[in-house]
Amino acid sequence: MFRRLLISRVSSGALTVSRSTASPALVRCFSAHPALQKKASKPAKSKHVNKKAAAVDEEPLAEEDPSKVLKELEKQMSDSLEQFKKRLAETKQGAANPSVFDNLDVPVGHGETQPYVAVAQTAIKGRNLIITVFDPANVKHVVSAVLASGLNMNPQEVPNFPQQLKVPLPAPTAEHRKEIAKELKKDFEHFKQSPSKHSLSSARAVALKDLKSYVKNDTVKKAEKEVEKLHKKFLDELQKQLKAAEKSVLS
Repeated sequence: MFRRLLISRVSSGALTVSRSTASPALVRCFSAHPALQKKASKPAKSKHVNKKAAAVDEEPLAEEDPSKVLKELEKQMSDSLEQFKKRLAETKQGAANPSVFDNLDVPVGHGETQPYVAVAQTAIKGRNLIITVFDPANVKHVVSAVLASGLNMNPQEVPNFPQQLKVPLPAPTAEHRKEIAKELKKDFEHFKQSPSKHSLSSARAVALKDLKSYVKNDTVKKAEKEVEKLHKKFLDELQKQLKAAEKSVLS
């Protein structure tokens, strides 16, 4: 407690000193200052934030049933297999391309010509190209255009179908067969492990990535093994289709 000295002069000329207690209003209590109380009550700010824990709170883990991932994977691989079969069929045709005549000009009489695609269309059936002429009057003109094309192809009339022509395809040479076999292997590699979304390796990678978002337990571990089984199953089927295609081309 603070005290003050009071100095007074008495009549005798001497000085007297007395002590007086200070007024309570003059006493300052530093510990009760509002600013200090506010500062003291504020908790210390942590410099380290657990980002991993925050991420878990914000993004809850997926449910623990991975069957949806497996179903989607099997569907995607089945689609890839079907596309591979179609690609093999197209590659085996080699020069048997239905658009082989599309750039021809067909003389339709009176000195006029029309593009082939305006008067006819071509499809493939076995080892033959089948030409369908839109107007029966232009059948002979289409025959003349094909014979003059230098493609070494001979259109033949189809009995009972006056607007159709059959064009037998020449037998491929041994060298040509080998080239087709090489193309078949390229198709196989594309569907096996290319970056394309249609490849088996891409589908497998996506499925395994999806399973990482699940809580790691026995069910998920089993699902990961099922992914590998599905990948092997469809890869074996791809190889089977390739061998069959190579055999049909080289034999």
